[in-house]
Amino acid sequence: MSSRSSLPAGDDVLSVRDGMLFLEDVNVCYLATTYGTPLYVLSEAQLRVNIRSWADAAAQMWPHGPTLVMPSLKANTSPALRAILNEEGAGCDVFGPGELELALRSGVRPERVSLNGATKSDALLRRAFGAGVAVTLDSADEFERARLIAKDLDLIGRIRFRLRPWLPGTTAVSDFDPEGGLAYMSIQEYRAGMPTQDVADCLVAAVADEHLDPVGLHAHASRQTTDLVFWEAYARNIGAECARLAALSPEWRPREIDLGGGFAVPRDPTGRPYPVEPVIAPTPAEYMAALSHGLSAGVASGGMSPAGITLQVEPGRSVYGNAGIHLTTVLNIKHQDRPQPRT
Repeated sequence: MSSRSSLPAGDDVLSVRDGMLFLEDVNVCYLATTYGTPLYVLSEAQLRVNIRSWADAAAQMWPHGPTLVMPSLKANTSPALRAILNEEGAGCDVFGPGELELALRSGVRPERVSLNGATKSDALLRRAFGAGVAVTLDSADEFERARLIAKDLDLIGRIRFRLRPWLPGTTAVSDFDPEGGLAYMSIQEYRAGMPTQDVADCLVAAVADEHLDPVGLHAHASRQTTDLVFWEAYARNIGAECARLAALSPEWRPREIDLGGGFAVPRDPTGRPYPVEPVIAPTPAEYMAALSHGLSAGVASGGMSPAGITLQVEPGRSVYGNAGIHLTTVLNIKHQDRPQPRT
């Protein structure tokens, strides 16, 4: 009879049996000796469980309209794993020409791809528009180039505007700041996103442009904190800004709002003191409850109904993070007594 030791929540396919580590029902020592190390091994079963957890949570917590989970391609660029996510109906967040081509050639439906990033060449904008991919614009300059390219291609380019959230009322500390700086200030240090006035000006111009379809808004807070109060405030801010922009352009209403990613994986070590404390990340349902409640409240605060709006999220790390392990082989062991005992 094999004995199993308990592992942290979320590692459903990992187990220890008679002192040996198993992934699903495979001894990882067998994998290491058969295929050599270093070796990355992922569980298809866990990957499917993870993406379904996010999809189910999104659909349950956002009753106002459709939902779409869009794991970032940078979280794992394997076409084989991407094919599994395609089967599960997931979309995809991409950055740059390489990731865009990989997504399209891996069979991700163009309407489920979001091209993000702070810098996009004209060639990349042309490729995205031509393929039917939505482009998240990151500056007024990018907007002007995008409208010229869409006109030159004689098509309707689907665009979104990336906002820069401002959350001075939050007190969550950034896990990336060793000095204990606030998470909302760390977001401001990140270069991506358009200044508020630029978004307003470009939106008005986009609504009047026959070659542009401003489908919605995008934001991203990155992996700053697991504090759900912060995430609710973040979504509320985006919702309120969305309603404000809609009031400026009465003929426009967003069809989709993408709240980005930055969600922790189970037993996420980021920002934790050494040795790592056994901190368990919020579940997809907990994240989605906070985001959905905040977004609904934010939109309503500006007098706009959330009905019919598609809610999108990009949980890359939390889809892949606990689905696999990295196997290595210890080749040498060294001992020393001076100047400090070490092994």
